[in-house]
Amino acid sequence: MRTVAPYGQIFKTALPDDPVEFLLAAQPSTSKILLVARTLVQLAAVIAALLCHSLATAAEADRCFRQASERYAVSEEILRAIALQESGMNADAVNRNRDGSLDIGLMQINSTWLPKLAQYGITYQTLQEPCVNIHVGAWILAHNIAQVGNTWRSVGMYNARTPWKQQRYARGVYNRLARGEARRSTGASD
Repeated sequence: MRTVAPYGQIFKTALPDDPVEFLLAAQPSTSKILLVARTLVQLAAVIAALLCHSLATAAEADRCFRQASERYAVSEEILRAIALQESGMNADAVNRNRDGSLDIGLMQINSTWLPKLAQYGITYQTLQEPCVNIHVGAWILAHNIAQVGNTWRSVGMYNARTPWKQQRYARGVYNRLARGEARRSTGASD
């Protein structure tokens, strides 16, 4: 029988101490420059994902989830569980929220991210490419982890701002993991 890590322990490894966060506390003006620089480096990797073509097969999806997981040091199973929770693994999903924003693609990237992503050449259209969408979703999750640590709260923040909604969302993702829904769709390992 497969087991899942306890509710408070979700990622493969603990994240190393973040020197950027240390600098944020120590020197606000310098740290903001460093944070922007780190964001540029991370999003450069997302732009590289633009070279990915449409996910024609489950093996391609597996490859994109694995690459995004490795690039952003987040759990591949968590990424898959988020995609299941967000879109049911539907790469064509687009949903309008009550506030008028849109959730786009497999990882349901909220359109409020578009101005920031546009700085790196990522548009609404490129977010419709499943591999790009997966990489941006992994980047958002890594961003949340950098803010609040390697916790279920970082998963909840992927979808919600209010604590009770974050908890409800994180519990849904956790339940998908516990049921084994977030495993790779193929045996691909390359």
